[in-house]
Amino acid sequence: MKKVLILVIIVSFLVIPHTSAQLSGAWVQDVRYESDINPGEIVSVNVTIGYLFDEEVEISPGIYSRELEDWVVNDFAQVTGTGESSYILEFPAPGISGSHEFEANVYYFIEGNWYNLGMGAVQNMTLEVMGTVTSLFEYNAEIEEVLLPETLGLNENYQLEVTVSYDFDEETDIVLIVTDPNSGNVIVETQDTLDGSGSNDYSFNMTTPSIYGVYKMEAMVSYFNGIEWENSGESAVYEITQEIIEPVIPPSNNPWGYVGIGILIVGVAGYLYYQKSKES
Repeated sequence: MKKVLILVIIVSFLVIPHTSAQLSGAWVQDVRYESDINPGEIVSVNVTIGYLFDEEVEISPGIYSRELEDWVVNDFAQVTGTGESSYILEFPAPGISGSHEFEANVYYFIEGNWYNLGMGAVQNMTLEVMGTVTSLFEYNAEIEEVLLPETLGLNENYQLEVTVSYDFDEETDIVLIVTDPNSGNVIVETQDTLDGSGSNDYSFNMTTPSIYGVYKMEAMVSYFNGIEWENSGESAVYEITQEIIEPVIPPSNNPWGYVGIGILIVGVAGYLYYQKSKES
């Protein structure tokens, strides 16, 4: 009898905590959202969380991106007892059209650790992003003019002037670069923040190459539309041609130069005739 009693006590000690853990938890019970959406548009997800706890517990519902392998949004709340609660979770849709996979999930905090019921706590989500990047605002930036000296020598310092025209409905970041189109390397770069409509002039300190020739460069302006960097197409790019040509020395305008050459020719011819007569 004594041995049996000891066995019962040991079994109870092992089973009771395990049974208690099985009877606690939180899970995603329902998810509602608009599946067809534009790039960058705010996705609003109504997540209903079911829970079962015998004390007050902190939970964290959230949306996880399988592409990014990271959370795009999450929230925190306190719950107790048995029931369900709804939460609105919002995040921007991806900027690329197509199908994008997410999952709604929930964790709960007990005794210093975050726990999760695994796949039983998850609801899968698929967003169909339609078309291309759209915005509530109008964006446009173009390169209006590029100026540089007509004649340049080797290793000569000069100013490259670039005029950018723009039309923005809100404060917008731009970046203006000058590149070598052959290598793709950025030669010079500047950033600015613009708002409204107008034009701005930007000046770059440049140095010509050390070898004569014809060189190509490209100036391009891009802007951040709140989602990603883009440009206004062909009008945002300006091809620059820089000619470093070896100077040609013009002939002399001194008429005495030609007279001197004529005298020299006559003198040489006379000398040769005298030598020939002498030999004969």
